[in-house]
Amino acid sequence: MTEDGYTLAEALAAMLILGLSVGGMVKGADAIGQFERRTATAAASTVKSKALDTQLKRLLSEAGPFLSDGEGGFVGGANALSFPCASTCRADLVSEGAGAKLKIKVLGRDQTLELGAVARGSRPLRFQYESNTGSFDRWPPLDNADPGQIPAALRKVSLIGGSGETLADVRLWPEQSRDCAFDSIARLCRKAAP
Repeated sequence: MTEDGYTLAEALAAMLILGLSVGGMVKGADAIGQFERRTATAAASTVKSKALDTQLKRLLSEAGPFLSDGEGGFVGGANALSFPCASTCRADLVSEGAGAKLKIKVLGRDQTLELGAVARGSRPLRFQYESNTGSFDRWPPLDNADPGQIPAALRKVSLIGGSGETLADVRLWPEQSRDCAFDSIARLCRKAAP
């Protein structure tokens, strides 16, 4: 610096330093914004998953037991399930454009839950049914047990996302039939011998 002020080189160096610091701050703010958007999307997806889980639990909370021989009246496929309540209770998965909806009908009241952000993946959403003998895409399963074995009880209904992840799980607490002779090795109920 001279008595006349800063030289051109000094002024340019100061402007370069200021420009680099402002550029770094803009990049940092952009990174924070991207992180914030990803976090908001994940939070919204979690809220939707929780709402979905709550609605399915509310639908099935007082239901059951449902056996694989059709006793209890529960019928389920990949896109819908229904069972008798005071009238008929049902849940349907409906694909609409890029998203999906879960439509629940209980005692004549309809409720629709949007699943847009939750429903991403290469395959469509589907229900899955689990008993002590395995997981099935439909209930009652097509392959019923041998005649000497008591039919399996439906233990859990799951909603599986397009990427294969479980979006909602509803456990049904089965009741054992009165003529259950529990086989502790096979971990199954067998019909008691006459």
